Amino acid sequence: MTRYRFLIAAIGLGLALSAAPGVALAASEHLQQAIQDTEKAARWAEDPHHDSSFVEAVDNALDGAIQAQKEEPSPHIKKGIALLRRAKKVAGGSHMRSFELRGAKIAKQALHEFQAVK
Repeated sequence: MTRYRFLIAAIGLGLALSAAPGVALAASEHLQQAIQDTEKAARWAEDPHHDSSFVEAVDNALDGAIQAQKEEPSPHIKKGIALLRRAKKVAGGSHMRSFELRGAKIAKQALHEFQAVK
């Protein structure tokens, strides 16, 4: 009977180890998406009259970052999420250039946090 349990445990361990790189890869993909969308958001915020594009890019970046945080928690991702939310609050809905530039600056800080994860 112990031989049977050992065989089941060995098979279970093999399956768990084979699935582990896939989980890390998925988190990395979500983080890459968040980085790309944050870069887009920073570019949109620096151009005048693209406030709605900035908010859309920030929303996409938030989606990717939240998924990456769920799959592989990190304090850098958590801080980046908070910064993106702040950037959206500062620049979103306002067509004042100073607010858009401040939102771009905050989005760049979030980008640095996401890049620090690697």
